[in-house]
Amino acid sequence: MISPHPQPPSALDRQHIAAVVREVIARLQGQISTSNDDNHSRVITESVVSVSTLDELPKKTTRVLISQRAIVTPAAKEHAKANGIAIERSGTQSAIQPTQSTTANHSSENIHDTDRPERLDAILRQLQLRGVALCPQTRVVCTDHPAAEVHRRCVAGDRAVMIGSIADVRRFGSEWNPNVWVLDMNKMNLITAVNAIAMIGK
Repeated sequence: MISPHPQPPSALDRQHIAAVVREVIARLQGQISTSNDDNHSRVITESVVSVSTLDELPKKTTRVLISQRAIVTPAAKEHAKANGIAIERSGTQSAIQPTQSTTANHSSENIHDTDRPERLDAILRQLQLRGVALCPQTRVVCTDHPAAEVHRRCVAGDRAVMIGSIADVRRFGSEWNPNVWVLDMNKMNLITAVNAIAMIGK
């Protein structure tokens, strides 16, 4: 039988209700905070993160997550810093912060393109897919002005050589021990350049 005069809630009931209310409020605040973070975070699944990759992000992006093995090109790092974007590898707490300098994957540090950054991005992507890596002492420069680049490198004390074909890699690799390989991109296409770098890395 229901009492016609319900009893007021006890102090214990009031404490329980207050605890439930606090928990609900805390969860709502956490969801709002997470939602705000997610609005400014993006996941990049590409194996090579370039400037063009970052340019495709929403303008308010402040944080991107990439895979453990993804390559971030030097130009992309500078672009991220300039635009206040933190690059973080998934599964770790270490991030490439916009105000900090970090060491890039050595392949992206050892290979440069003096004329076309988008060409370098494509080459790095192919090398990543093949698992090609150069030793730390080896440098590869892709350029449309190979003679000038070889001269500049030799003046700086490097053992530079100009490469225009796969045969040149075999020839100069056996004749000499260059530490800088200058690829003549007037004679080589993207696939030939990637194959040449793969041979240099052996």
